[in-house]
Amino acid sequence: MTLSIRRQDMERGPAVQNRITDISRYKVCLLHHWISIEFDLAAMDYISALEQVWSHSATAV
Repeated sequence: MTLSIRRQDMERGPAVQNRITDISRYKVCLLHHWISIEFDLAAMDYISALEQVWSHSATAV
């Protein structure tokens, strides 16, 4: 799923903008949940976990 903000969406007003914001928050929550499952967040700080995600995704391609 790709999130893109089109000009016409921006012109439609707050209802569309709020929906886009809600989708973004949902994606952040999913990402945080996946990171906490995939990596042991108790053993590392959040930035280190994100660095591992980026390095893992770079080598997976």
